[in-house]
Amino acid sequence: MKKALILYILLFITNFTFSQLNIIAKEKLETLKQVYKWNDEKILLVNFYLPKNNCHYNQYENLDRSKNWIENNIYYSINLSNIKKIYVYSDKFKALQIIDNKRCFEDFENYFYNNFFNGSESCFGIIAINSDGRYSIKIGEFTTEDVNLLLKTIN
Repeated sequence: MKKALILYILLFITNFTFSQLNIIAKEKLETLKQVYKWNDEKILLVNFYLPKNNCHYNQYENLDRSKNWIENNIYYSINLSNIKKIYVYSDKFKALQIIDNKRCFEDFENYFYNNFFNGSESCFGIIAINSDGRYSIKIGEFTTEDVNLLLKTIN
């Protein structure tokens, strides 16, 4: 009985810890909509590249090939209707050749890095934000299943 009670308490604490709502303030959300040209889509899906010095290899090498790989191997089976999918680079100077301010952007005022990825020893991350400001994040390499889970979490 004592073990069952301890297990119940641990499950309650774990559930409470992971069910907290992540929300971006309304004024910041409006800025994101302007900067990243997020118009009528319900969700903004940000593929984030952390600074090169955070990564154990040069993830800024062959950015076009990297983006194509993600498109063909991660997003191929995901319904992206009503989703604005973008790529954001924390090191804009390393990504100048790909930044077009349509689908590929610099990290404006280091917003994503400072608020979601700072201190991470990873190369990539992904964040899904809905139009109400709720968000879900995955730091590190990600899969199709990870993206689907992020999208499900904020819907």
